[in-house]
Amino acid sequence: MSIIINNINSPVSENTDSVIEKALKKAKIKQTDILKTGIYKTSLDARKRSDIHFVHSVYADLGSPALEKKMCEKDASLQYIDSEVAKPVICTGGYKGRIAVVGFGPAGLFCALVLSENGYRPIVFERGEPVDERARSVDSFWNGGPLNINSNVQFGEGGAGTFSDGKLTTRIKDPFCRYVLKNFVRFGAPEEILFKAKPHIGTDKLRSVIRGMREQIIKNGGEVHFNTTVTGFETSDGRITKIKTDKGDHAVAAAVFAVGNSARDTFEMLFEKSIPMQTKPFSVGVRIEHLQESVNESLYGE
Repeated sequence: MSIIINNINSPVSENTDSVIEKALKKAKIKQTDILKTGIYKTSLDARKRSDIHFVHSVYADLGSPALEKKMCEKDASLQYIDSEVAKPVICTGGYKGRIAVVGFGPAGLFCALVLSENGYRPIVFERGEPVDERARSVDSFWNGGPLNINSNVQFGEGGAGTFSDGKLTTRIKDPFCRYVLKNFVRFGAPEEILFKAKPHIGTDKLRSVIRGMREQIIKNGGEVHFNTTVTGFETSDGRITKIKTDKGDHAVAAAVFAVGNSARDTFEMLFEKSIPMQTKPFSVGVRIEHLQESVNESLYGE
């Protein structure tokens, strides 16, 4: 439980301790009353070239939800949050067997991680390669080599976003956003992604984060099968009992299909099996690269 103190401006050169001190003074909170405090979010305000500065939000944990709520009721500039990090709730109902996760992009990664850390031993099927081998296949293709139809920019460990330079911008207010960022940091991402308004890991670091998540899943008893395409499944009494792949069949008690929108053959298979599905819109963007000096001049006038 914490209080969020918003709109704390600081010069670019001001250090973190000074920013926190300024925030606590604004909220009239004594250092002796605090269990924990730190930067919650930081953004750069460069709208005026003559006044470029950071805008911070600072959190303060007083150890007393009742006191924190009371302070926020009296001061509209303060914000109360119930929990800094929401965690997924896992059903502990009886699954007598393995749970399959089909696809090892962001959804599949976190699904398998959460299952593995709650006593399950998920079995993951990914048609593409592990992230390091996948990077070599993509690099080869970009340099004139053949296209690996199952392991490329779209398919493989980490999903399509693995080659997006690791930008983590989202416009949703889902409470699990911070849970995702915390886990990225846990597996090697820079801690600054927790508070920067436009968090950024970087492609090379993102690969090591993904690798670390996979290793943790395996350490927890899970399995990850790469270069393995799911081709079908069998059911009994309305429950899935077997996953069919191009490498063989696997008995399962449940399955999560976490495939990306490029897995058209999987969608076709599910449709033929009369599995209900609905369309989902997705964004298409254009990437334009400029020289850094041009960007600096545009933003900062220098």
